[in-house]
Amino acid sequence: MIRICCLLPLFALSIGCDGIKLRKEPVEITGKALLADGTPITNTQITFHPMEDATPGGAKLSNQGEFTVKLTPGKYAVYFPASDNLTPEEQANYAKIPASYRQANKDFTVDVKAGTPLEIRLK
Repeated sequence: MIRICCLLPLFALSIGCDGIKLRKEPVEITGKALLADGTPITNTQITFHPMEDATPGGAKLSNQGEFTVKLTPGKYAVYFPASDNLTPEEQANYAKIPASYRQANKDFTVDVKAGTPLEIRLK
């Protein structure tokens, strides 16, 4: 018993400050996606690609451009991927999104914070 008690402090020191990383829990994030002129981006998919150690996420935009998604707080590249199953109306809406926002781009990012709604406005 004495040996184990003596070894515990050495084990704790061997782990060090960087030895164990606690992963943040995903939180529910709400937001709205808008074109540069303020018009909502509607009825298409929005994807969040993590710039740090986190899991990607995505959601379907409503017809008001609103979304709800579970994400780990952190920095994400945001984009609007193409889909093969779009109605003619959805295709027309998707065509309004500039090509530079249709794939992950490290120059277009958002900081996700718990309890803070996102407004994603294309430039």
